[in-house]
Amino acid sequence: MNVPPGGAVRVAYFLGATPAALPHWPDALGRMRATLAALRQPGRVDAFRAGFHRWWDDHLGVFHAALPNADCARMINRWNPVQSVHTGR
Repeated sequence: MNVPPGGAVRVAYFLGATPAALPHWPDALGRMRATLAALRQPGRVDAFRAGFHRWWDDHLGVFHAALPNADCARMINRWNPVQSVHTGR
């Protein structure tokens, strides 16, 4: 990617997982390609991100611990909920 001096480029990077991707990889590959094709449409990344933030606020943003230690607060308020979502899947 070449960005001219003073220019700007927006890049969206996705990292994810698909259920049953290993035993059914042709199906998983097809779903991944369809998802990427949809996300390449104008405005789709912004809509996806907005939907993700709404989901996060609805499901995980209802809990907040006020702690004097910023590192502990970040662990409890942000990373523990993230881990609970990934572990629960």
